[in-house]
Amino acid sequence: ALLVIVAAAIASPSAFAAGFEKSLMGSAESARQAGAVVSTTEGAESLYFNPAGLSKSNAAGEVSLNFSPTFSKFTGANPFQNNGTDSVPGSVDGKQGFSPVMGALASFKPTNELGIGIGYFVSGGTKSRYEGLNYTNVNVGNDYTIAPTVETDLAITEASLGAAYEV
Repeated sequence: ALLVIVAAAIASPSAFAAGFEKSLMGSAESARQAGAVVSTTEGAESLYFNPAGLSKSNAAGEVSLNFSPTFSKFTGANPFQNNGTDSVPGSVDGKQGFSPVMGALASFKPTNELGIGIGYFVSGGTKSRYEGLNYTNVNVGNDYTIAPTVETDLAITEASLGAAYEV
């Protein structure tokens, strides 16, 4: 039983119903530690994980640029889609979308105790596009066919300004 539980935990992927959310945002150090850097991060990235780390920023300043291109393709059910069978609801495939998940963070330390940071990052959202949906089963008239394009384009962006003072 323990082997089954461990195997299920290891094989379970992350699932987000609303679109994408990156489980990690930040540097290779953050990825190496699987995101477990909240209490130890220092410098510019601490603005994202834990602003208290700004007090440990480099006096000369620091910039962190992160980019994680995300490609998504969604499939969904359309109760009006008829895929050649007798009014059986069909599945529709969306077009592949691209979402530029990124972050730009900067910090500096004007005094020995005070650290200041500023940043902008995209942390989640969704991008999907369905073309030529088939609504021929909807009775809207004799010679009228509804075949719309439906799309979503949502990006969760954040801008941050933070400061930390070391006591």
